[in-house]
Amino acid sequence: MEPAKNQPQPETSLHFLDYWRIIRIRKTVIISVFLLIAITATIFTFILTPSYSSTARIEINPDGTDIPSMTGIQASAGYDPYFIQTEFEKMQGEKVLGRVIDALDLNNVWGKKTQRRCVAQDGGYDATAQAAHELESGAQHQAD
Repeated sequence: MEPAKNQPQPETSLHFLDYWRIIRIRKTVIISVFLLIAITATIFTFILTPSYSSTARIEINPDGTDIPSMTGIQASAGYDPYFIQTEFEKMQGEKVLGRVIDALDLNNVWGKKTQRRCVAQDGGYDATAQAAHELESGAQHQAD
């Protein structure tokens, strides 16, 4: 008979009380490391020179008066590249483009196109791409 097999195995996992005992024993090291890091961060923050940043956007409007002339027709200012550039940047802003994407549901439309393109490149069969294609072809048949 082998006595080693019948004896219970010693427990190898640590319990909460074991961790608590280790923390109590090492509390001076833990507190000193915490204080060292806190003091270093505080000193570094006060020594560091403050830096500020900001962004400004200028809107350029065409020259002209709001009051119509005696003839009732406003004179046009002609070609102003700065005004056109300002209007183009306003159209490219997230505020305008976000509304266009939502209104035209471009996330779903482009998602279906990319999904179909990925399937065509892989050469494999994807059930979701096939279902999207069938939905599109069914919508086209109904429109005809």
